[in-house]
Amino acid sequence: REKPVLFYHWAPTALIGRFDFVKLDEPAYDEETWETMMESEEPENATAYPVTRVVVGANTDFTEEAPTLRTFFMNYGTTSAQTSAALAYMQENDASPEEAAMHFLENQGAVWRDWVPQTVSERVAASL
Repeated sequence: REKPVLFYHWAPTALIGRFDFVKLDEPAYDEETWETMMESEEPENATAYPVTRVVVGANTDFTEEAPTLRTFFMNYGTTSAQTSAALAYMQENDASPEEAAMHFLENQGAVWRDWVPQTVSERVAASL
């Protein structure tokens, strides 16, 4: 409708990846304020939601048996914006996860090349 809209949403999602939204400023996360908000129906103050930390974990036996994968997981990193963009690509193109992965590899070399050794990134790039 091309009219202004104000809403609250979480990320990552295809919606956030698809449109150019402007994030409004809000007070930075404060644990004490957060706890008060969670305990009250009508809190006097507000704070941003805490940022969720995503952890990649593996057991010791696995990492010892697969040192190359261990190194990959240690180097892997992504952002909410990158994940939202991938979800938007899948939605807009009715793409499968495999197709989205290929799109990512073809278009985000600056991101994924740091996750793998140079010899691997060269082989992957050549196969694309």
